[in-house]
Amino acid sequence: MKGVWIKYTEQELAWVKTHCTLPISELHQQFCETFSRTDVEAKNLAALRKRKGWLTGRTGCFEKGNRSWNAGMKGYNPGGRSVETRFKKGNMPKTHKPVGSERIDRKDGYVMVKTAEPRTWRLKHIVEWEKVHGKVPKGHKLWFIDNDRTNCDPSNLKLVTEAENAVVNIMGLGKAHPEAKDTVQLLAQIKIASTKRKNEKLV
Repeated sequence: MKGVWIKYTEQELAWVKTHCTLPISELHQQFCETFSRTDVEAKNLAALRKRKGWLTGRTGCFEKGNRSWNAGMKGYNPGGRSVETRFKKGNMPKTHKPVGSERIDRKDGYVMVKTAEPRTWRLKHIVEWEKVHGKVPKGHKLWFIDNDRTNCDPSNLKLVTEAENAVVNIMGLGKAHPEAKDTVQLLAQIKIASTKRKNEKLV
């Protein structure tokens, strides 16, 4: 029937509209029996129903309060190889990474280290800093002195304020030479102090 427009009588349309909530297979069977139609397939009625906007009343969602078909069927075996391929308690998936595993974050190049099960990952440079200096204070960030985000040795990390970091980035000095890092931080501090004085004078 591809490419052929199927015509329906007003009576047939009214019948389909009235019975549109039936499953499509049942709707098709009853329609053909009622009107002796042999030129209409189930997909044609499904398309008609959709085209007319005649809702079936089914959303495809599990309604609240309904009982699932497998409720209370603990240990249900559907057959086949389901038992031998089933995930067994205590087994670890092939993708499991033990605590201490590392990976490179594809987004920004930082090293991530797994610190706890099952899926706790943290920035390695912060973890390494905390081992020596304790928690990074609120409102502060860590710079990589040599600009290498994979070098997480505490000696390669420099604590700066978020304000200093922002000023340095605005100045375009975020990738300054390692030996210039202290000078860059000092320039940022001077810039921040200068801006603060100007703002105080305007008040």
